[in-house]
Amino acid sequence: MSLQRGVSYLNEKKYEEALIELNLYLDDHPKDVKGLYHRGIVHRKKEDYKASLKDFNQCLEYVPDDADFLCDRAITYFQMGESKLCIKDMNRAVELEPNNPFRYASRAYIRGHLKYTHDAIKDYQKALELDPDDAISLNNLGLLEEQLGRMGAAKKRYDRADELTKGEEVEGPDETIKKLLEESTPIKDAEEGNKLIEERKKEKRKEIAPKAKEKKPEYWKTAKEVFTQKEVFTEFIQFIKDTISGKKKGND
Repeated sequence: MSLQRGVSYLNEKKYEEALIELNLYLDDHPKDVKGLYHRGIVHRKKEDYKASLKDFNQCLEYVPDDADFLCDRAITYFQMGESKLCIKDMNRAVELEPNNPFRYASRAYIRGHLKYTHDAIKDYQKALELDPDDAISLNNLGLLEEQLGRMGAAKKRYDRADELTKGEEVEGPDETIKKLLEESTPIKDAEEGNKLIEERKKEKRKEIAPKAKEKKPEYWKTAKEVFTQKEVFTEFIQFIKDTISGKKKGND
């Protein structure tokens, strides 16, 4: 039994094996936050959200105010339908790392799906102020601006995102977030009633989960790349995240 083996199973999406291995590891190391953290992710993958929340709560009890722990707990809260608690954790993560563009992008991603469109736009703008070349945030901000009828601004975001990615698809790496948001009301495709966007490539753009540009040390590497740091992220991210743009941007 080892933490490394449990994390390997998690990354291979062998959740039953990962849970067995991590449980055995935590029997001998009950306060190991790395073990608790990864088991919290496994429980969430298995849709055992109460168990996931318990593990993340323990992580934050032992290491208070860790931005990554807060972001992962926020995902679990969101999946439990606890949107206020989710946003509270996201807000705290932003307070802890105010110069980390990933934190703003992550919160924007959640706010967008909660239909707090104007707040989400402000967060993406802040993320781009800190990291102007984040194609994911450019793409997602364009989608929100399009929702508000700001077609000219949206087109500029899309063009810049395409320029940065050279037409390649950019996919959000966190399948948990993708699955979570599949049931949300989809953001309107750029083609719908929008001649301006149709003229450029007639592409359908979809929101992509934010994506961190650099990973933490190896023991933190998991399938949840959406909520990891960029350098300290310069961070989920990818909220936010692990997320954004390309020729046909999508989560698929």
